[in-house]
Amino acid sequence: MENIPPPPITDLPAPSPTRQPRPYAWIWILVALLFSLMIFTAVAAYLDPKEPLTDKARIEAALRELDTEIQRIELFQALSATPSSFPRKALEEASAQVRTLAQDPERFAALAPRERSKLAEIDFVTSAFLGIPPLKSSLEPVARSPEFRAYGNLPGEKTAQEWRAIASKMPRDRTMGTLARGLALEKAGDPAPFKTERSESQRASVMLMGLGIVGAGGLGLAAWILYLVRRSQGQWAPLGHPAGDLTLPEADTNAIRFILYLLIPLALGSLIFHALGTVIGEWNRIVGVILLIGLTIGIAGQKLSHVDWSAQRVFGPEKFQWKHVGWGLGGFVANIPILAVLLIPVTLLLPHLPQPDHPMNEMIRSGGLTTLGVISLFFMAVLMAPITEEIGFRGFLAPALGRVLGSVVWGMILNGFLFAAIHPQGPLLWMILGWIGVMGALLTYQTKSLYPAIIMHAVHNGVVLFFSLRMTQ
Repeated sequence: MENIPPPPITDLPAPSPTRQPRPYAWIWILVALLFSLMIFTAVAAYLDPKEPLTDKARIEAALRELDTEIQRIELFQALSATPSSFPRKALEEASAQVRTLAQDPERFAALAPRERSKLAEIDFVTSAFLGIPPLKSSLEPVARSPEFRAYGNLPGEKTAQEWRAIASKMPRDRTMGTLARGLALEKAGDPAPFKTERSESQRASVMLMGLGIVGAGGLGLAAWILYLVRRSQGQWAPLGHPAGDLTLPEADTNAIRFILYLLIPLALGSLIFHALGTVIGEWNRIVGVILLIGLTIGIAGQKLSHVDWSAQRVFGPEKFQWKHVGWGLGGFVANIPILAVLLIPVTLLLPHLPQPDHPMNEMIRSGGLTTLGVISLFFMAVLMAPITEEIGFRGFLAPALGRVLGSVVWGMILNGFLFAAIHPQGPLLWMILGWIGVMGALLTYQTKSLYPAIIMHAVHNGVVLFFSLRMTQ
């Protein structure tokens, strides 16, 4: 009997893939509901805040809105030769806000002396330039306080020389003093009344800062060019995610791990901060951050549902190395030109939408921030947030989304959007925050390590915190 040769491999039927059971596939419904609720809540709070402001908060809001307008005009006048006057509408809105409060005897009487003083300052300065008489309740604080006494010369018509003399006497360390000075110079015909006067050392500092930003943007473009050239030469190929190629059941388990990781530290974190606050006072944030970081790192390597899992599938197979620092810093620099482009639509939309804000900025603006308070902000922004958020979003959620969607790229994009949605700044900054999330995922897949994403995130938050503190000063 002749030997019949076996059929070629191409003629063999493809093995039918075995369908893996997914007992936890329902978790994605919970993920979708959770993020839908968070997104809806964030958008609703941003566009139509329902929580009533306290009277103290109303005064602070009026000051903040005027200060924001001053900074906008300062920036415009620094970059453009075209004169730009302070909008009368901003003065009218601030005046109406404080007058409504001042003309209610009960609410006015309930204010602390410091708030009454701020209210009087806002009313007196805005009234002077709107051409309306100030409230009687505003006259006494202005007349009594040495730092406000210069405002007494504001009402009435004056010559350009008189306006310049008045402007020179305005207090320079206060929002309303800066506003009054700029408006007085505007009355005097100054083409750039809000352009900040700086000493030689301050001008040099600003110039160096500007050159640093431009230089960092140039380095960012160079980093992208270098990376793309190396990729075209077959080098620097992405190594994949530390978790490896997840199966669908593993992706479902990662979604459970993400939900638990998101909820447990949040619940325990609030308990930790509250408990420590009653014991060690102002140190509670620092100690609480350290405990919370330890808790989240410990959770990261725990197994669920007998799925093979370890911390190496989150942080990567390699221990921390200096090359991870290089990739993290490179990612931060590469962010700069991308963020500069994304800022263009944000800047165009900014005048038409509510101002984005963050509780950290509220803490900084509130004043009285001690050295220990600054250190605690550093621990929260530069240590806790990058470590916990990168473990949750890039360590757990990113590979699971990529597997379920069947595309690593779409998994990164959706991961970045969901990352942006949990932040309190509001939808206006979602594009910028989303890109930070995408860059974290890119670094993680590129290096097969979570460390570069954590470093990039920490440096980004550190720079934002530094500029927030500097702007407040």
